Amino acid sequence: MHSSYKKVSGMTAEIKLRRCYGCGTTLQSLDRYEPGYVSPARSKNDEGLCDRCFKLRNPGDTSSQTITPAYSHMIEKGLADHALFCYVLDAFSLDSSAVPSLSSMIAKGRVVALINKVDLLPSNVSVAELKEGVNFRLKMQGIDPVGIYMTSMDDDSAMAHLRDFLDEKRDGTDVYLIGSLRVGKSTLVNNFLKFYTNSTDRAITRENLGTPDDELIVTAIPLDGSSTLYDTPGVFLSSSLANQIDRRTLKYILPRTKVANRPFKLKPNEGLALGGLSFLLQTAGPRDQIEFYFSSDVEIKRIPAVHAGDEFTALVQNSKIYPISQTIRDADALESKHIEVPADNQEHVISIVGFGRLRLVGAGQSFDFFVPKGVDVIFYQ
Repeated sequence: MHSSYKKVSGMTAEIKLRRCYGCGTTLQSLDRYEPGYVSPARSKNDEGLCDRCFKLRNPGDTSSQTITPAYSHMIEKGLADHALFCYVLDAFSLDSSAVPSLSSMIAKGRVVALINKVDLLPSNVSVAELKEGVNFRLKMQGIDPVGIYMTSMDDDSAMAHLRDFLDEKRDGTDVYLIGSLRVGKSTLVNNFLKFYTNSTDRAITRENLGTPDDELIVTAIPLDGSSTLYDTPGVFLSSSLANQIDRRTLKYILPRTKVANRPFKLKPNEGLALGGLSFLLQTAGPRDQIEFYFSSDVEIKRIPAVHAGDEFTALVQNSKIYPISQTIRDADALESKHIEVPADNQEHVISIVGFGRLRLVGAGQSFDFFVPKGVDVIFYQ
């Protein structure tokens, strides 16, 4: 077996054996037909995974899924086996995480909510407020979770104890890791595996949980001698902007750092372009402050309400705003959603699903939101 080595001084060299944290095989880059092979294209990334395990955890375009008969078959099997469903939710974008069709399927089963990306939340959002939001959305979809677990992209402590949480809740059964596309499930699984110890004689594999005629391939991670954690494909949610946008643009709308409040004051006949992906106009109400919570990579620019569509199109086509997408080249690619806010002096939230949200105090405002066709805009009383 060949292994890489590291020169540690001018006179001596030390053989440094590194093992794949997925299968335990010694990593090597000399023989692609031997276990532990890492291709040259990936060798610089230092991911700690051989090519085989990397492909198991990163199935590429097959990682997205609609609710097909094969997916329904998988869920029905999990329900029949009294498995635990681990519903992965994006803390910053709960509205694009809880998929109504998926929620209705698992509502009769045992469900835990795993809230991911907690570290990206604005500083003024408390843990209690987050849990309240999760419980509210899930119960609206018929789910009463038996547990809630929070984790962050860089929280090693939470990831190290996730296995204990799942073992406590699953009661010896299988676990199905489910959720919408773009909630960070693949990254979460990779981080989980960094702390994973396989004490069984079973290997991490890919299995078909569909039918022979309608396959659904998932990653199967042994939990003990007879039970398994199944990492299932993310479910496509057409009402989410993050699920509609091209991959090149996606990295700019998904926050990578803590989201900060960006305040703007608007009055009727004023508008804002939200990157080259959406814009809004205030049509009624007083001049008042609105807090915007979007990825820091999304530029927000003022535009006049008169000829707003032309102004937005010019920004996009002249690359005067970022990010821009090849699928949204002008205002004709957008559709209007009207929102009216009551004059109740209460705090309200408006969510552009899979993109960002606004927070404001109700003073009788009205807005027209122009978003990609099919994307939802939700007003919370």
